[in-house]
Amino acid sequence: MAKSLGAEFQKRGIVEEPQPGQMLGLIMCGVMCGSFIPLLGGLFGLAGLVCWILYWIKIAGYSGKLVA
Repeated sequence: MAKSLGAEFQKRGIVEEPQPGQMLGLIMCGVMCGSFIPLLGGLFGLAGLVCWILYWIKIAGYSGKLVA
């Protein structure tokens, strides 16, 4: 996703980070994997949900930039 968005932004001449959303996506995946840890899983799961929502908002913002 990040590589594709970066290429599209570069093609259209829109200044953005080289791989938009990649770092937040990786953090989200790492935190979600932590949800399998006993006793701490609920905390990691909640943090993963928050990261997922932030990721969704960020990708929707990039989509809006491409439409405009």
